[in-house]
Amino acid sequence: MKGLKRQVSPGVAVLLVIIVLAIVQFVWWRGLVYRPPGPTPPRSGPPPPPPESHELIIKGLKDIQVDTLAGDLPPGDTDGPGYDARFDRPTGLAYDASTNILYVCDSGNHRIRAISADGVVTTVSGGDQGYADGPAATAQFCAPSAICLGAHPKELFVADTGNGCIRRIRDGVVTTCIRAPELAKPCSIQLAQGDGANKAAAETLVACDAVTHNMVTCHVGSTGNGSVTLLKLHSVSAVVSGAELGRPGGVTVPPLSITGKSDGDTPHPPLVKQISGWCAVGKAALITDPDHAGVFLQSDGVAQLIAGVVSSNRTIKDYRDGTGETATFSDLTGIATDNRHFAFVCDTESNCVRRLTLPDYLFH
Repeated sequence: MKGLKRQVSPGVAVLLVIIVLAIVQFVWWRGLVYRPPGPTPPRSGPPPPPPESHELIIKGLKDIQVDTLAGDLPPGDTDGPGYDARFDRPTGLAYDASTNILYVCDSGNHRIRAISADGVVTTVSGGDQGYADGPAATAQFCAPSAICLGAHPKELFVADTGNGCIRRIRDGVVTTCIRAPELAKPCSIQLAQGDGANKAAAETLVACDAVTHNMVTCHVGSTGNGSVTLLKLHSVSAVVSGAELGRPGGVTVPPLSITGKSDGDTPHPPLVKQISGWCAVGKAALITDPDHAGVFLQSDGVAQLIAGVVSSNRTIKDYRDGTGETATFSDLTGIATDNRHFAFVCDTESNCVRRLTLPDYLFH
C-alpha cells in the first residue's frame, strides 16, 4: 500500500510561516530590547534646595482685585472688545483722565492702541514696521515702547525706540519732534511738571535711553525739532522718587533705596530687583518689577508688594487673575493709574493689559 500523502493548502502554509516569524520576533524582543522597570533616572537641571533651607513667600494684598482688561495669550493685532482684542508685547501705558482712554504702546505690532472705558481696543496709529510721519492712519513706527500725554488735548508723545526718536501725535498727524545722539533708543518718556501755560508754549519731556543710559530733558516747541539737555543724576533715589525729574516712568535702576516692608520685628530683604514702570498714586508711587513679576507700592524708600507672588528662592511667573495675593504675572513693564479706582499694567509676555482695582486708602 502506498504511503499516505497529505495535502497542505497554500493558505495554511502562509499562516504557519507568520506564526513562526511572530514567535521568533517575540523571543528577540524579549531578550535584547525589553528591560524590566527600574529606578527612575534623576531629572536634569539643578537639584532642589536642601531640606533645611527656608523659602520666603510674599504675597500681595487680598483687598486688591486683578483682572484682564484687554488681550489674551495668543499674540495678534485684532481690534475689538476685551479678550477678543489682541496685542503683541505691549509695553507702555498712558491714561487720559479727561476721556477715560488708556493708550498702549503695542511694541510687537509697531502700533499705538487705545482702550476705552468699557474695554474696547482700537488702533490710533501705526501698522507695518517702518518710519513715516504724516496722517495717523498711514504713519509708521518701529517697536514703540513708552508713551505719555502732552499738554494739549489728545496730544501724545511716543518713544519710538526702534527708530531712535520721539514722535508726537496731535490732531491726527504724526511728526518727529526729537532726534538726537543722546537718545539712540529712547525707552521711557514723561511730561515734566510745571506751569500749564509754559508747557503749552514749549513742552518739556524727560526721557531715558536704553543704550546710553542717559536721562535727558527734551524741550519741544510747538513746531519742528526740539533741543535735548543731558541731566546729571545726583542719586538713584531721585530717579525712584521722581524728584526734580518730572516723575519719569520706565526707568531701570538698581533698587539701592528700596527695602522690604517689615512684618513685626522681622524685616524683609530688599524686594525690588528692577523697575520697569512707575506712576504716582496719592503721595506714593506704584512700580512694576519684571524680575519678580510683581506690582509694588513705594513710599519713603519702602516697597510693599500689593499684587503678585514673590519667592526668595525662585521666580514665580504665570498668568492668573484673582486677588492681589493670588494673581500672577509673566513680565510686567508699563503702568498707569486713573488716580480714582484703578491701576493698569502691561503684562508683556502674556500679550495683554491687566487692571488692578485698588482700595480707596491707596489714593490718599
